[in-house]
Amino acid sequence: RTEEALRSFDETMKYVDDHHTKNIAGIRAFGLAGRGLVLSELDRPKEALKALEEAVELFERCEPSVFRDRTGPTLVEKATVEMKCGRFAAALDSAERALALGPTLSMGQRLQAHVIRTRAAVAAGKSLICEPDIKQILMILHEFKPLRKYALQTLMWASIGLGEKHVLQLVRTSPSAELLLPLSTALEQELGEGPRVATEVEEVAQDIRRELAEMRKQKVPAVFEDRN
Repeated sequence: RTEEALRSFDETMKYVDDHHTKNIAGIRAFGLAGRGLVLSELDRPKEALKALEEAVELFERCEPSVFRDRTGPTLVEKATVEMKCGRFAAALDSAERALALGPTLSMGQRLQAHVIRTRAAVAAGKSLICEPDIKQILMILHEFKPLRKYALQTLMWASIGLGEKHVLQLVRTSPSAELLLPLSTALEQELGEGPRVATEVEEVAQDIRRELAEMRKQKVPAVFEDRN
């Protein structure tokens, strides 16, 4: 179905180019953004990145706000593909540009942008710069329920980059402290502490510790282990 979707996007783009449709730049940008998403799903990141870069440039030039407001969400997708390509500095920049556009991003897109910045910073060996992003993730998770696994995994990557003690303190003092009790418990145990918790919390904490051990072997964060 993704191959069919790609053909459909290509046919739409050809029609727009051939018929000089009104608002051609905006319509073309929508087509390129969709094409970029499909190419990413097909694991063709370089082609996806080219399409998304062109889409961003066109959206930024569009006059009607309905088109221009797509710049931020497209930048988030561009940053995701840049992570996939190992272009961590570029991913940091794209996500930052998206966040600067504020109101045009949904809460989920803001979470994704902060997640990308955190993972890119850890991957680039610049974990210290991601603390503001971690704080934002913790704020968003308090409102954006249920807990997204990729967000939890991002906090786990942050604990590897910044250190368990540092991230534990950020989690403990955040609005999401109760939601993230299994993560706090796992980090406390990694630090040699032995808090008493309910059996179900202990079981999840042990799963987190096992996954942390695998992450340390991997060293560089994946784009998203789980997008749910």
